[in-house]
Parts: sequence; structure tokens; C-alpha cells
Amino acid sequence: MANIEIGIDLGTTNSEIAIFNQNKIDIVKNTYGDEFTPSVFGVNKSKVEEVGKRPSERYFKDASIEELANNKPEIKRLMGTSELVYFPRIDKSYNAEMISSKILSALRLEALRKNPNINATSAVITIPVHFSTLQAEATKRAGNLAGFDYVVTLQEPLAAAISYGFSLDSNANETWLVYDLGGGTFDVALIASSGGTLRVLGHGGDNFLGAKI
Repeated sequence: MANIEIGIDLGTTNSEIAIFNQNKIDIVKNTYGDEFTPSVFGVNKSKVEEVGKRPSERYFKDASIEELANNKPEIKRLMGTSELVYFPRIDKSYNAEMISSKILSALRLEALRKNPNINATSAVITIPVHFSTLQAEATKRAGNLAGFDYVVTLQEPLAAAISYGFSLDSNANETWLVYDLGGGTFDVALIASSGGTLRVLGHGGDNFLGAKI
């Protein structure tokens, strides 16, 4: 099994990357000094592809028609589908898998910039608990395209539960209600912890309920 030092939250609205280094988690800040990067892929007026830049501070509400046509947010909603997004400035179309790979690649480069010695060939990428097998596999392929040879997908509520469980008795038998109110989606999962094993008992959520402004 690969030695995984990188964890990524590929979010609907924002994404983050963290490095596991000397038994602690370091969240990698991007070139703007932020711990999160907007999950936006676009093409600027110079026909250069960009990740993490919004054409408007108000989440596209004030953007021109041209900017809206050349910048795609919330691509995660299309993961696992064959739908293509057209970018007029470069006359190219990409599916969600390819666009996600560009976001993941940008995050990977930020991690390497901070720590050139990390193992950047493998990563854990979190996914919503409601993702289908097709969506999970598409996420893995996006990770491969981004430069990760080995990708493990982990349901987001389980990732939160694992982090919380580190501080508890590993043999405790408990039931946890975990919720993830993201920028674009809301997930809830009921998780059982028994003898150090976590199991999702049930889950639900709303794909269009988020906390973004």
C-alpha cells in the first residue's frame, strides 16, 4: 500500500489540501495566503487556464456574460456524468472529471511548493456520502489525471468521524451524528463506532443547500 501523506477535500464551492507531517496535519495555504481554494476553473482574457479565481467577488452575481461563459464553479455537481462544459475563449469542452483534475493538480502543486519532499504520488480525496460508484470512480480518475498514481476516496462524514475518533478510546461503542454543511451541499450521516471500526448506518442530505454567501 502506498504511503499517503496528502489529504484533499474536493468541495463543491471550495477545496483544501493538507499534508500529514510528523504526526500532525498541516493545511496548505495557496499563493493568496488562504487555506481554501475556490473550486472554480476558468479561462482568462489572455486565454490562460486558471484555477481558484472567481470573475466576481459576489460568486458570479455581478459577472459579465463573457466571464460567466468562461468560468465554471460547482463542477462537482456534474461528476460522473458525460456532460461537457464549453469554454469559448479557447474553443474547448471539458467534462467534470477533467475540470476536477485541473483543480486537484493546482492543489498538488501548492503542496509540493510548500514541501518538495512529500510523497505527491498518492492521496486521499473525500467525497459526499451520497456519491454513487460512478461518481467515486470519476473522482479517482480525476486524481490520476492530476498526477496521483494512487487515490483513495473517503466519505466526508467518515473522514470527520476518523479525525474525532483519534481522541477517544478506540474500543468505545458509540453512535455519532455527523453533519457537513458545506458551501454548496449539506450531508448528514449516522455513524456507529465499535471496537475501532466505523460504519455508516444511514445518511441523507440536500445537494443544493449550502452556506455560501
